[in-house]
Amino acid sequence: MSEGDTLVVHVQNTVEDFSKFCQNVQSVKLQRAYFFTFLIPLLVVGFIFFRAAPDWISYRFELSNEQAQVASLVGLFTGLFGLLISLNFLKNRAHTGSLDPNGAFLQLFSLTLSDEGVRMESRGTRIEIVWSAILRAQETSTSFFLYVDRAMAYIVRKRDFVSQAQEEKFAEIVRAHLVLEAPVRN
Repeated sequence: MSEGDTLVVHVQNTVEDFSKFCQNVQSVKLQRAYFFTFLIPLLVVGFIFFRAAPDWISYRFELSNEQAQVASLVGLFTGLFGLLISLNFLKNRAHTGSLDPNGAFLQLFSLTLSDEGVRMESRGTRIEIVWSAILRAQETSTSFFLYVDRAMAYIVRKRDFVSQAQEEKFAEIVRAHLVLEAPVRN
């Protein structure tokens, strides 16, 4: 980037953009904690259920041990299926209702990149961030994320660029100041 160059992108985020961002942050957290906080306890509870349920079912409903084992397996898999469906619903829908339609996130804003940093301007607001305050940058198939915290980022959708050249210039400027993480699917 030559001295004095700037790039201005006009961004209009939606509730869906916010939801995808939250899913992105949440998936990173889930990948780290999934094994110990979900999988192992679920396997322990499933094992206990599988071992104890047939005896209780055969006693309560006067079934043979084989029939009780089948009934406990059906119950276990039905419960797991319901749990997975619930988790998927919460993952995909939990964040969409938490935004104010008149709030700052959903307002049109201009993002200006320069050698000094990033400036975000919207209705009555101006925020300037030096490059050293941006922790990381990430590119997905549809957006760029400029993280200023683990769970807060400026979202710039690729459809907000007026041309492919402007998108490439944006990525070039970001790469000149930060490591732009490889594109990921979202």
